[in-house]
Amino acid sequence: ARVDQRRLEQICRLRKPAECYLGDEDFDGYVVFCFADTSAVILDNPVVGNALYVIRDNWKVLCRLSKRDLLVGHRHVVRRIIHRGDWLGRLRTAMRG
Repeated sequence: ARVDQRRLEQICRLRKPAECYLGDEDFDGYVVFCFADTSAVILDNPVVGNALYVIRDNWKVLCRLSKRDLLVGHRHVVRRIIHRGDWLGRLRTAMRG
């Protein structure tokens, strides 16, 4: 698998995380970025081909669900961002509101 470590570095430059965790199960390989000034978290996996996710509520429970269940049943608090084009700009927007 090809890894793009720059993704994680760009997230850290965008917002300084207060805490980071490593995911498991459906989010195995993902890094969870938590921030002091918001309840929203970012989950990103540096392996090329994986999208990132912004979860705005109850992330410890929601990240136990499958990605499909998150996107279908929790669209109001979960946003998936594919690493194409201006993905960092879309992430900035998602973190604001």
